[in-house]
Amino acid sequence: MEDAQLTAKLASAGLAYIETVDGEAPLLPPGLAATATSYREGDGWAGAGVDVDDPALIANANAGWFRLAVEGGLFKGIGSEFLVSVTRAEGAEPNQWWARVSLAEPWDIMGAGAATGILGIVAGHPAFVMSSLDGTVVLRGTTWESEIGCLLVRNPHRIDAYRQFLERKITNPRTTDRDREVIQRWLAANPL
Repeated sequence: MEDAQLTAKLASAGLAYIETVDGEAPLLPPGLAATATSYREGDGWAGAGVDVDDPALIANANAGWFRLAVEGGLFKGIGSEFLVSVTRAEGAEPNQWWARVSLAEPWDIMGAGAATGILGIVAGHPAFVMSSLDGTVVLRGTTWESEIGCLLVRNPHRIDAYRQFLERKITNPRTTDRDREVIQRWLAANPL
């Protein structure tokens, strides 16, 4: 996806595109970062869900996302910057990258954002990964059988089971060299 198309799609969600992060920073790839929300250890995990039959589904899901983002430390208010996962084609296969964005007014993550294909499938069906700039907060939007919503984890580097999962990924022969290198860099930059 070209920058102009990415910029337009993110703008429809109320996200101002700044740049694509190149992967040199000690950040996990979006797919691996998303798995951190599966670990509910400690006090760094939070969730917000809305029943799909709720007549105010999009508004309530947006409110839940914003509450988690603010309280969890994804950003510190309107205009603050954070990262969102985007798919960019590189060679024959598309890859997930982090795009640096800022929140603008008006915004609609769960409705117009999900409908872009970047933050979801269609309006009301979110499927995204977001991170604080330093990677200490991961927020995932998802669709369950009867709810939509978000899961957030703070300080994933402090979750023993998650670190063990990543250490196993390093030794897995199916892990790409790029992912192996990024995981090792992330683990070294984020000790317990």
